[in-house]
Amino acid sequence: MNLRAATRSLWKNPTFTLVALAILVLGIGANTAIFSVVDAVLLRPLPYKNPDRIVALQTLWLQSRNTGQVSLPDFLDWKQQSNSFDVMAFYYDGRNDVFANGIPQRVNAAVAQAQFFNVFGVAPILGRTFTEQDKQQPETPVAVVGQSFFNRNFHGDRQALGKIVKLEQHEFVVVGVMPAGFAFPEESEIWIPDYDFLVSPWGASRTGHNFRVVGLIKPNVSLAQAQAEMTTIGSRLAKAYPNDDAKKSVAVTPLHDELVKKVRTTLYLLLGAVALVLLIACANVANLLLAKVTMRRQEIAIRTALGASHGSIVRQLLAEALALAVPAGILGLLLGWWSAQLLAHFSPEMLAQARTVSLDWRVAFFAVAVSLLCTVLFGLAPAYQASDVDVNSALHSGGSSRVMSSGMGRLRSSIVVAEIAMSMALLIGSAILIRSLLALGAVNPGYRVQDISVMDLSFPAVTPEDERHAVQFYTNLLQQGAATPGVEAIAATSALPNQWGSDGLFFIEGKPDPQPGDFAAQDAGFMAVSPGYFSVLGIPLVRGRHFDDRDQFDGQQTCVVNQAFARRFFPGEDPIGHRLKTGYDSMHPPFMTIVGVVGDARQVSVEKPPYPYIYMPYMQHPGPASSMSILVRGSEGSAATLATEAHHLNPEIAIEFRPLSDVLDQAFAPSRFRSGLLALFAGLALVLAIAGLYGVMSFTVAQRRGEIGVRMALGAERGNVVRMILVQGLKLVIPGIILGAGFAFAAGRFFVSLVYGVSTSDPFTFTAIAAVLALVSVVAMYIPARRAASLDPMLALRSE
Repeated sequence: MNLRAATRSLWKNPTFTLVALAILVLGIGANTAIFSVVDAVLLRPLPYKNPDRIVALQTLWLQSRNTGQVSLPDFLDWKQQSNSFDVMAFYYDGRNDVFANGIPQRVNAAVAQAQFFNVFGVAPILGRTFTEQDKQQPETPVAVVGQSFFNRNFHGDRQALGKIVKLEQHEFVVVGVMPAGFAFPEESEIWIPDYDFLVSPWGASRTGHNFRVVGLIKPNVSLAQAQAEMTTIGSRLAKAYPNDDAKKSVAVTPLHDELVKKVRTTLYLLLGAVALVLLIACANVANLLLAKVTMRRQEIAIRTALGASHGSIVRQLLAEALALAVPAGILGLLLGWWSAQLLAHFSPEMLAQARTVSLDWRVAFFAVAVSLLCTVLFGLAPAYQASDVDVNSALHSGGSSRVMSSGMGRLRSSIVVAEIAMSMALLIGSAILIRSLLALGAVNPGYRVQDISVMDLSFPAVTPEDERHAVQFYTNLLQQGAATPGVEAIAATSALPNQWGSDGLFFIEGKPDPQPGDFAAQDAGFMAVSPGYFSVLGIPLVRGRHFDDRDQFDGQQTCVVNQAFARRFFPGEDPIGHRLKTGYDSMHPPFMTIVGVVGDARQVSVEKPPYPYIYMPYMQHPGPASSMSILVRGSEGSAATLATEAHHLNPEIAIEFRPLSDVLDQAFAPSRFRSGLLALFAGLALVLAIAGLYGVMSFTVAQRRGEIGVRMALGAERGNVVRMILVQGLKLVIPGIILGAGFAFAAGRFFVSLVYGVSTSDPFTFTAIAAVLALVSVVAMYIPARRAASLDPMLALRSE
């Protein structure tokens, strides 16, 4: 009965109903969209059997408390000495050239132990996974492929089992196909057993942290118990191998937590932002309902005089709120679902799981819960105020709609103050993130980006002889590239900008070796590059020389270091002529002579200061030369011509092209994503808050129409009337700005990790946003103030 009457009441006021619906749909839709992403990334369990028992085991560096990859000897000891796990397996993965069904292509491939699949409890849809027996028969290597690879290359033909795929210069027999939902790790499409010829080059040393480890905790063992056992094992290994493990331990983390740790803060920030937008939307609708209740005071008074209880009036007005919230929830769910699909499409790589958003029961339940919450938030206050009507004053008002209790006026003013505060906080947050993004964009990475293309490829190499062939392949390709019309410069590198490459311990001849386990004291990044690398990227030569034809495989071992390396390890002296060696290339343990110092490039990330780097000539280090990226500066057509030349040299090589700017762009994608969304929500909040302020001031002018008429009849000037209205409005705006600034200041400390080059409590940002918000608010208030000053005093008095 109440709902039917509420629907009729809303139907009689179509303008009010449409405005209120639009505001609520925006608020509910925005919240549903972000919740859909949060659900897909943070809340939804991993799509594997026993997801709560799957963990990542990592090396824990005791000094920094950072975690990272694992050495193979450490893993073998972990597995042998632990009792908390049903299964534990290591793996490593990367982008590889694969030749299948006559087609070269680059796919993500993983090398893993046979028990790897048991960790996830996923069975193949066709054939089998590999076993320990397969590893014992390296003369007939096998592989398991993903369903997407299976469909793309073998068109879903069951006869594909037993066919050959070629990877790393080896032919592998396809023995199984995994279901479409399984692509761990990193969207892998091929899995290969841990044959010695694939693992041994990476796994000989305890300082070679090249592997990742997953495990399945036993059903009767808690995470804390597993962690305690692994900590004990880590301490035991530190005593047994003090030179390598003295400052290491073991971290056991739920795999889901490990996968989402980089995006958790961003998503919580966005979820908090849309929650504020929803609150502002509810506040606006509450103000609309309060205005409507004021216009209906006489009606409510008559109903009360005729015996209606306060409870029945409250129920009626709550029914009207519910009649608004239900269609708003349905439309908001549809808008949110469409928006979530859009967000998933444009989300950065770090939010890859967001691309699996789906309209499941959690999202639908969230939309229903938000709709009910809205009913309470914007319906309860007007209902309470309406039930507190003074019957005598309402009836004696003679039907005037301009009678409003002081309590209702204070409530509407408080709602506006809250709206201003919330929009202030959102505006500050978005401004700080945008300034952070601009600061990132202004960073000089130390290398050239424009007009450079990247050609990703690899030359399959397993044996030392294969590696020498790889070096010769790249040498021939670079020579042909240099002679290609349109190519200004060309070079090869084992690690592109914005990538780690490799890093580890090194030793300087004539200087004390680092203390056992103290890797951080003498650690650097390593890269193999070709002559011309520094010229292509515009990295300046500070002293010494570049690599050239003198740096051959059988010649004197040489290297070039960056300024960060020279400052840290050769303070106050010239590093040229000093010798050092690393564990990067086991084929050439002799010391390398430093022949040059180059300028600093932010190789790891534009957000981090330059890291010490050692550059080595790829001719002397054929191991990493089996997988190189070609940098080409010149016209787009020249890069395509070079790709044709590469296919002539080896038709089984797959090539991927992209501008170098796209590589750097990946560093900015997360910042752009969260900054853009937060700015969108802040803009929406500002519009809603200003609309609420405008509505309150317009209503106030209408309420004070008679008073204003009297003032003007007694000689008040129009400017005085305008100032009076503006001052009244500023009494709402200024407290809102102060409260919002305080909230932004308090919340900023939780998001320090998301900003670069600007403080979360930056005074300039706070002041500028306060000024902008105050200015916009004055403009919004000036319109009703100007209207008040234009009143005809006689007409205003007659209307009373």
